[in-house]
Amino acid sequence: MGPSRPPPRALPSAIRPHLPRLSKFWALAALRDMVEPGYLQVAEDATFQEQEQRWRANRQQLPEKTDAERAQFWADCERLKRMYPGDNKKQLEEIRKIGYRKGWEEGLRRKRARKEKEVEEKRMRVEGVKREETSEEARKRMLEQFGHVETGGK
Repeated sequence: MGPSRPPPRALPSAIRPHLPRLSKFWALAALRDMVEPGYLQVAEDATFQEQEQRWRANRQQLPEKTDAERAQFWADCERLKRMYPGDNKKQLEEIRKIGYRKGWEEGLRRKRARKEKEVEEKRMRVEGVKREETSEEARKRMLEQFGHVETGGK
């Protein structure tokens, strides 16, 4: 017989199923709240604000639907309700397919725009159209062209 292994440790939630599992952050926050009353509320508010900022950032990334798109969506929903009466699962599946198709089209449109931009940049490079020069580059070019010229600034 090999060495005996200790029995597997029970998870804390298995020992105390009535208590919620806490992350280390919230456990420490609860301890600090005992010493410094009101700390837990501040921590909750701060985490909620962080979450809200994430939601806002995500909402800004997703463009708002126009009225025409919204009307089209509701028309599609009504059409699907008539096509599959009483079958909510099938209706949702079809709505999801429409959403995937629109997302696919949006991705293709962005890809096409990227390609056009690359082609335009390549054409400008070939034609020799110079990009805007920075002030540092302009200063160096002026020094090379006219030599070192002191301006009476003092």
